Amino acid sequence: MDTKKALIKSAACWEQLAAEDEAAALWDRTRGADMSAPGQSAGDHRARAARRAATALRLEAATGRPHCTLCLESHPNHLHTHQL
Repeated sequence: MDTKKALIKSAACWEQLAAEDEAAALWDRTRGADMSAPGQSAGDHRARAARRAATALRLEAATGRPHCTLCLESHPNHLHTHQL
C-alpha cells in the first residue's frame, strides 16, 4: 500500500475513534455519569484530538509534509514558527 493511501486509511480510523468518543461522552452525560457541559467532557476532548489527528493525516497525504496536530487546535499559547 502506498503512503498516501495508508494516511487516508489511518485518518478514517481516527474519525471513527472520534465518533466513538463522542458517543461515549453523550452516553455518560445522558445517564448522569458525567456532569460536564456538552462539549467539555473528557470524551469530547478525546474526540477533538482524534479529529485533529485525522485532519493532520489528510494534510500530510495532500501535501507530502507531516503536520502538527496541536497547530490545528485554537490554543493561544501554542505557536510554532511554521505557523507564522
